[in-house]
Amino acid sequence: MAKVNFILTRREEAAWWLEFVAVANLLLQFGGDGGASVVEGTITADTYVLLARHNPSFSNIAFNGELVLQNEFVLLPPGAHFVISADGPRSWLSLTIPRHVVEIAWARNPILQKRIHARHPCIVPVTTDQHLTLLSLAESLLKLAQTRFHISEVQRVENSLLETARHMLCGEGIVQRVSLEYRRANDIVTTALSSVAHLDHIDTIYVDDLARAADVHSRTLLRAFHRVVGMGPVRYLRFRQLNAVRRALNEAPTTSVTAALQTAGVSDMGRFSGQYKELFGELPSETLLAAKARANGRPRD
Repeated sequence: MAKVNFILTRREEAAWWLEFVAVANLLLQFGGDGGASVVEGTITADTYVLLARHNPSFSNIAFNGELVLQNEFVLLPPGAHFVISADGPRSWLSLTIPRHVVEIAWARNPILQKRIHARHPCIVPVTTDQHLTLLSLAESLLKLAQTRFHISEVQRVENSLLETARHMLCGEGIVQRVSLEYRRANDIVTTALSSVAHLDHIDTIYVDDLARAADVHSRTLLRAFHRVVGMGPVRYLRFRQLNAVRRALNEAPTTSVTAALQTAGVSDMGRFSGQYKELFGELPSETLLAAKARANGRPRD
């Protein structure tokens, strides 16, 4: 339903987890992210996704540079690009919404229709009761599906969940809080990052290079990055590089640390290894050893 790039930006503070269930008309996911992070992504065609916090947390969560409050959902239409940044652990709910449910809602809500046609995310403020109702139904549906309860009961809860989502989207609460300023900041960040989609030679990329790629002044670029991802562009690119190396080591245990670092464009391997350990709590070589142990079906020593 979405193509995403997950980037840890501070050492893990809590456990990670993911549970999901696919039923007739929706895909439901619950998850917990164990540290500060940024998620870059694009919603795949013909999929509408509703995102919300699962449990209250003290972590600040920004969506395309705008803070999302405890009782707010975000609706992502097909093709929407998004950047979600969080400054700490949090748990979340993701729910796909069938197209016909959204069409019923936008027929009654011109603001929703306009934003969806422009592929812009919609912030949906709801009451505490609506939030708790949707979460309760989602948790019930997950439990029913996992215990293989009677299909008719699964369908009943699924229908109630979709009806609750429809009522939320039909309300007058849809807000256009993502102002032109925020939208422009997100566009600047997206353009700058697309110019360095391949991480080769990242150590020679500077703010001025990214500013030229985005056709803005360097100060404007810095403000946009701090608004959307919570840090400057050079630091953020370093985190992308660190996470890319970790994925490479975990996904290809037959590689070598040197090869993974060279592929990611690392020039100072000693310095990079220190930054890697600071973020992930282990050296790249230790990540690779653990990946090889898993590939061989044995626990890490």
